[in-house]
Amino acid sequence: MSQSNPAPYLTAVGSKQRLLYVKQLGNGENPLVFVHGLSATHEFFGPLIDAAGLTKTHKIYLYDFEGHGLSPVDSASEPSLQHHVEDLLGILQKFDLEQATIVAHSMGCLIAEAFATQHVSLFNMMVLLGPLPYMLSSGGKEIMHKRAAIIREAGVVAVAVAVAEAGTPADIRNKNPLATSLVRLSTLAQSSEGYASASISLGECDVNINPRQFLFKTLMVVGADDKVAPPMAAGNLALELGEYTSRFSQVWATDMSMKTCMLFRRWC
Repeated sequence: MSQSNPAPYLTAVGSKQRLLYVKQLGNGENPLVFVHGLSATHEFFGPLIDAAGLTKTHKIYLYDFEGHGLSPVDSASEPSLQHHVEDLLGILQKFDLEQATIVAHSMGCLIAEAFATQHVSLFNMMVLLGPLPYMLSSGGKEIMHKRAAIIREAGVVAVAVAVAEAGTPADIRNKNPLATSLVRLSTLAQSSEGYASASISLGECDVNINPRQFLFKTLMVVGADDKVAPPMAAGNLALELGEYTSRFSQVWATDMSMKTCMLFRRWC
């Protein structure tokens, strides 16, 4: 590893022994592994876990992917979505997890979907919150590369406001300004290189994703007004899942938290 004298709260995972922050909660038998999105951390899932009471029924594993939150940037690695997939595999292997339920958000959904394509036997079910299109348009790729260049030149402060506004529906910004502030704060908390590297990884999306291989229950939850992960993208994924899809739930953004908790209690 390129990092020396690692912090005691970091865990080495995978064949490359990448150092990641991993947090365990709950005493249940059924494992839940959470994968956050770009500019977020493991704390993103805290309100959902608490509101749904998941620690009472599940063993929960949360982590910050490389370069985000408490997980440092690995200076020896090139930006790649595949290495995020390998890190997720490393976590499951580290804690001897089989038949896990993977809960992912935004960019984390691409990591989970690629992981499912490569390691379908390790899944019990998958929950995708705001899944992104797994084939970004050329315009989408260009945006991510430009964002990475801006961040490397001027830091995350240069994109924090735009990211918060793009990632928060207008009605939420108007009714609950705190939500926008939380997204902005989460973005500002990231290291510039970690965010830039993840942006390039998302833009390149150097992984194969084949929904036809998802031979397990899949739940998708989207915000009706989500511009980053529009309902149409999840609907198209549901169509590709075909006979194997279980549910595609379009959840209105104004009451997404409550409905998502209800879905978790019913499904997980």
